[in-house]
Amino acid sequence: MEKLPVEIKEHITSLLGQPQDLTKLALTSSSYLSLAQRSLYRNVSLRSDLPNIRHTFGLLRRSPRLRKVIRVISFKTDEEWGSRPGRIQRWIDMDIFNGMDNIRRVEFRLLPCVPARDFQDMFATIYHCCPRIEEILATDISWPMATPPPGWVLNPQLEVPSTLKRLTFESSFSSEMRKFFLSTFISPFSRIESLSLFVENNTETLEDISSLSFKCLKSLRVVDFSANSSRELVRFLLLNPTIESLSFPRADSINVEGEKVTVLPALRSLSGPPAFITQLVRICDSVKFVNALDLQFAGCYDSAHQASIRLVSSVGSFPSLKHLSVSHTYSFSLVTQLMHLFHDSKELQWWTGGFYCRDAAILKKLIHILSRSLPSLKRVDICEWTSCSILPYEQREALSTMAVKIPSVEKITLFYDHLDSNEIANVYFVPKKKSLAGLGGLIEAYQYYEGGPYLKDRRCVDKHSVDWHDDLLLE
Repeated sequence: MEKLPVEIKEHITSLLGQPQDLTKLALTSSSYLSLAQRSLYRNVSLRSDLPNIRHTFGLLRRSPRLRKVIRVISFKTDEEWGSRPGRIQRWIDMDIFNGMDNIRRVEFRLLPCVPARDFQDMFATIYHCCPRIEEILATDISWPMATPPPGWVLNPQLEVPSTLKRLTFESSFSSEMRKFFLSTFISPFSRIESLSLFVENNTETLEDISSLSFKCLKSLRVVDFSANSSRELVRFLLLNPTIESLSFPRADSINVEGEKVTVLPALRSLSGPPAFITQLVRICDSVKFVNALDLQFAGCYDSAHQASIRLVSSVGSFPSLKHLSVSHTYSFSLVTQLMHLFHDSKELQWWTGGFYCRDAAILKKLIHILSRSLPSLKRVDICEWTSCSILPYEQREALSTMAVKIPSVEKITLFYDHLDSNEIANVYFVPKKKSLAGLGGLIEAYQYYEGGPYLKDRRCVDKHSVDWHDDLLLE
C-alpha cells in the first residue's frame, strides 16, 4: 500500500466520506493519515459541550496544514452555556483562524460569547484571517436583555470582504443591537447575492435595510414578515431589481395600498402564503411569469382553498410555471383543487409535496387527477416522515401504479418535508424500456438510511429549481 502512487491513494481516500471510515484509513499508515485528515478537516463542526474541545483547538493551533485544508467550519453553542457560573466569556479560541485562508463558509448556532459585544469582534477576526469567505450563517442568535455596560460601543463599520456572497442572519430583536447587522455584515463594497433574514415581526429590522441596494442580489428570504413593515419592504424591493428568487415563510399579507410602483422585474421563483403573493401581484407583473412557485399554507388551513382561488383569480394563469410546490398542508381536497386551478400551466413538469407516501389510499386516488390535470408532469415529490430501508407493500404498489397510470412521469422522489432541508429519502426512476425496470416497474436510484449514504452524496429537494432531473446536494 505504501508503494502506491499518490494519485491512487488520493482516489482511494476520495471514495470514503464517513468520518469513521476515514479515521480507520488514517490508522493504516502515515501517508494515509495525511490524506484522511485533509478529508476529515474540510468540513469541521465544533460544539461547546464536547469534552475534548480544547484538545481540538490545540491541534488546529499547532497545525498550519490542517487550518489551510478547512473549507467549512461551524460552531454550535450549548443552550445552557451562557448561564453557567464561572464560564469563560467565549468558548471559541479565535487563534485557530490564523492561516485559515481557504475558508469558504462559517456557521454560528446560538450566541457563542458573553457579553454579546464580543460577537462582532469574532467577525472582525474572521474577515481579517479568511480573505476568501463566501458565506456566513448566524442562526438562533438571542441577545441578552440586560442593558450593555458603560462604555460599550459597536464598531461603526467592519471591513467586510467583497468575497462575501451569501448571508443568513436569524436573531431575536434587541434595541441595543439594532445596528449590529449593518455594521457587521454590510459595507459599501458588498456583493451579497443571497440574503436570508429572520425578522421576528420587527419593523425596525427591515427599516434599517430598506435603503440598501445590492448590485448582485439574486435571492431574498425573510421569515416572519409583518404587514407593519410593508412600506419598508416595497422600498427595498424597488432598490434591488436584480432579485430573481423571493421567499417569505410565515409572512403576513403585504399592504400595498397607495403604492404606484413596479418591483422585481427579474423574478423567476416565488415562495410564500397565497395571501402574501396575491397582494404582491398588484405591484409585481413578474409574478405571473415565475417558473417556480411554492405555496405555503402554514397558519391558513381554514382559508387555504379560498386563498388559493383568490391567488389564481388575481393572476389569471401561470403560463411559464414549471415547478409547483405545496408546503405545510396534507389535505386531499385542497391538493386536488390546486391541481385543477393550475391546469392552464401547460409547461408544469414538477409537483412537490401536499400528500404523504404512507397514505397509500390517498395516493392512488390522486393518480387519476395528476394524469388528467397535469399532462406534462415529469417528476412527483411525495412527502415522507420516516426512514425505512424497505418500503411497505402498499406504498410500493401505489408508486408502481403511478408509474403506469401517468405515462409522462419519469422520476418519483420521497422527501422529509418536516425537515427544513427537505432531505430526500428515496429516488425512483421510471424506465422507458420495461426490461430495465426493477420490482414494481421502478428503478431505485437512491436511498437514505441511518449511517449513510456518505455525507457528500446526501440530497435535498430544491423548491426554487426548475430542472427536475437534478437534486441539490445537502451541504
